[in-house]
Amino acid sequence: MNLAKTLVLTCAALGLSVAAHAQDIVVNGSTTVLPVMQKAAESFMAANPDIKLVISGGGSGNGIKALGEKQCDVAMSSRDIKDKERAAAEKKGVKPVRIAVAVDAIVPVVNPENPVKDLTLEQLSSIYAGKVRNWKELGGQDAPIVVISRDTSSGTFESWQELVMKKERVTPAALMHWRCWITRSKTRSWPA
Repeated sequence: MNLAKTLVLTCAALGLSVAAHAQDIVVNGSTTVLPVMQKAAESFMAANPDIKLVISGGGSGNGIKALGEKQCDVAMSSRDIKDKERAAAEKKGVKPVRIAVAVDAIVPVVNPENPVKDLTLEQLSSIYAGKVRNWKELGGQDAPIVVISRDTSSGTFESWQELVMKKERVTPAALMHWRCWITRSKTRSWPA
């Protein structure tokens, strides 16, 4: 099933009438899902010119919160809704319906010139906790590790916390970014 059809089914599942055209359909949430949803929206609106989809990012948690507060019609999320989020939404008369549109992966990468080619989950956790700060500690060259992390409102950030960090916290020295999740070192640290 293509994504435009999934969007129609999502709207139907949420009780939104695509025939009524009374209002815009507001979609909010995951920046991971955002590019896919934007493409699906183009197809959907081309097939349904009287319907306007208003789409914005902001993170999975923000989308789920907006849905629960009736500020959007569809929440995009790159993670499952938490029990407490579902309960808060239901308390306000919103019954979230989960419809998977894709499966993604978190892939940490390093600069291709970096001689370190393989990292364990334990090493990744140590890097992101700020315990390992130099590539030489991992068999690489003497160069600092620059940690770049997703924003804390991101479902990807939450998944990373759960899958890699366990009970550790991402170092406050990490550079927070809304669209990338990589560990890198400046290219100039490795001569060509």
